[in-house]
Amino acid sequence: MKKRIVMIIFFCLITASFFVSAGDSLQVWVKPTAHFETNENVTIGGKAIDTGSGTALSGRDLTVRIVDPNGDVSVLHDQNLTTDSSGKFTSSDYTGTSISGKYSVISYLYNVDPLIPPTVGAAFFYVEPEREYKVETDKFIYEPGENVTITITVNDVDANGTKTPAANENVPLKVFNEAGTLVVDSPSITTGSSGTVSINYTVPVTSS
Repeated sequence: MKKRIVMIIFFCLITASFFVSAGDSLQVWVKPTAHFETNENVTIGGKAIDTGSGTALSGRDLTVRIVDPNGDVSVLHDQNLTTDSSGKFTSSDYTGTSISGKYSVISYLYNVDPLIPPTVGAAFFYVEPEREYKVETDKFIYEPGENVTITITVNDVDANGTKTPAANENVPLKVFNEAGTLVVDSPSITTGSSGTVSINYTVPVTSS
């Protein structure tokens, strides 16, 4: 009776060890940068490796998905891929939409054993609206001692060309005179709710 109990326990240990995975790692990256403008192409890639041996996992199936930046679960991009001989993969380019915000890239690396859950890798990128900057003065010609009002307007421009004032945007401003001397150096001035900000400069009485 004792021998039978020992054999059953030994069999259970062997069965449990069969499902233990050495551990896969899935690296995911976004190129060429993490910040994109609307309608700009986003390239997603990555590499799958065996964490135990450090070797590349070639010929492994995976799925690459891009999730909506508004917190919805809607999938904007869904592609099935296979890692190459070096364990790497590259997704077809995704074109950033007019929705600005943080996009989530979620990839699932499927195990050769269907009973083992897929390994998940993630990355992020941001789609930022195109910015339009306009600098104007209150007139074109000034006399010495006159005050110059410089107005900067900043707008966000979406994929349809619609402009929206960019409020609370920090803008640096430098003004040089005819001789190339720096006369105004404002490292950061902030736009208001209308997307504009103004700064005054007085023309010197004596030329410089």
